[in-house]
Amino acid sequence: MSHPITLTATLAVDPGKAQAAEAARDEVAAAVGGGGDLALTAGWEDGNAIMTIRVGAASQAAVDRHLKEHGPLYAAFDGVATVTGVRVEGTVDDATLASLKRLTSVVETA
Repeated sequence: MSHPITLTATLAVDPGKAQAAEAARDEVAAAVGGGGDLALTAGWEDGNAIMTIRVGAASQAAVDRHLKEHGPLYAAFDGVATVTGVRVEGTVDDATLASLKRLTSVVETA
């Protein structure tokens, strides 16, 4: 992923909910698509207990569009996984940081 902005969300997947978490991930990934100004990758850590979702964005406008258009799709993780942290690489505006802090109290910038 070679975008100047990367948002990485770490989710703790509830026991026995790995398949549901994968379905939720697939729903978000299908909406984001590949190439262009947004890209999404995801992976597992600690077996299937921790899912990491990385969204690369070409610009602040792409971040804004992702949060507006795709943000509601993350509701598919309700009852399946909990966001335990978000890492932001690159420069984003204060409104983006505030939006991410509504998901989790742990928002790290790099």
